[in-house]
Amino acid sequence: MAQWAKLANSLKLRLAMRMSYADPAKSKQYAEEALASSAGLITDNADNALLSVGQSELSFIIYSWGDCLIGAPLMAYMNGYNDPRLPAYAIPANDADVQGNILEYARGLIF
Repeated sequence: MAQWAKLANSLKLRLAMRMSYADPAKSKQYAEEALASSAGLITDNADNALLSVGQSELSFIIYSWGDCLIGAPLMAYMNGYNDPRLPAYAIPANDADVQGNILEYARGLIF
């Protein structure tokens, strides 16, 4: 329960900071409440809020079939600017006609 309280206080402080220009009085009140709480705030990685949902049906479909492909708009941008991250997003084609080239995939098409 202590971890949930830390999460709540951290979110309250974040909310206070984000609304500081819109309502300074409420922002100050919320920030002071979050900081004064005996539960404290998230201060290190051990306090991070994580939810483990296992494998969803969507991730199973996308990744088990091996056909999760990059979209044409992102590919065009990355090719056009010679983006160095391109190899992390796509792999070279195996087809003999275009071997070594990284191809753009049309939206909605699966090869």
